[in-house]
Amino acid sequence: MPSYTLYNPATGEIRGQVICAASDIELNVLPGEAYIDGGYSALTYYILNGVATEKTLMSPVVSGWTISNLPIPCNVRVGGIGYDVDDGVFEFSSPLPGPYKCIISAVPYLTTEVTLP
Repeated sequence: MPSYTLYNPATGEIRGQVICAASDIELNVLPGEAYIDGGYSALTYYILNGVATEKTLMSPVVSGWTISNLPIPCNVRVGGIGYDVDDGVFEFSSPLPGPYKCIISAVPYLTTEVTLP
């Protein structure tokens, strides 16, 4: 049975995979989604102009409690809480000592992890 990848055509973000008969694929596509043939992982791929494309590495820079050189936009998760970043810089503070693991995600980049002190 063929597999398909569901994605957001506006961002290229992969939303899931479906294995079904070709005649049933339209039943599995939600409004605002599109699909391509083949199963692709959201961890390593995004969809660009209808083609599965490998994500690239981002290069965040950590200086003290600040992460800069972030993709715009992106999301930074610290302790299970997500923060949307729209200017390429994330500043964190806490009264509790670190370290703090930060998970950075943004299409079309591979998810990256950095540690703040």
